[in-house]
Amino acid sequence: ETATDCLRQAAALESGSEFWLAYAWIRSMHDLTWREPDYALARLDSVMSRNPSADENETLSDTLAVRARADLLCCAGRLNGARAFLKASAHLRLSGFNLVPEARMHLWGLDGAEAIRIAERGMHDPKIHAPARAHLHAIRSAAMLLTGADATEVTSALRSACTLCTEMSDVLPFVLMPSNLRAALLELHDQMTHEI
Repeated sequence: ETATDCLRQAAALESGSEFWLAYAWIRSMHDLTWREPDYALARLDSVMSRNPSADENETLSDTLAVRARADLLCCAGRLNGARAFLKASAHLRLSGFNLVPEARMHLWGLDGAEAIRIAERGMHDPKIHAPARAHLHAIRSAAMLLTGADATEVTSALRSACTLCTEMSDVLPFVLMPSNLRAALLELHDQMTHEI
């Protein structure tokens, strides 16, 4: 209910504002959380087609839209589409923000080693803003499960991810990962909690 109220208040941004893409990103994350990825992707594509962006005036909002579309493609299981889309967006001035969807794409593709490599590239980069670093920490902890990392190392990585997510009141880093990996991390989190 609160999320819907906030979306209603932000709706004015969708049309006629330089921040329309930021609103579209917020709406797509809401749709992804509460609806199906294909629905969220269709709505984002519709909004983007009505409000084309000019690359020469690229903003953080444009970057968020690229990230949202890549994330939605991953969550919908369209990894080849996400890969092609990210490759086509690599020329953008703010393409460093694409580390999150790129790492997430490899996580969804079950390539844990590559997801870890990309996540570690941005986790401690001061140019990457804190919410993106929270995503990278969460992706890394899930990818470590895929690579069969030692439980102690995974627990440490998960603790870092949970700390960042808690500080930002943001669960999206875990919402946007494959459900089997999310369930395994939640189980590990429960074990961590009982040990404290």
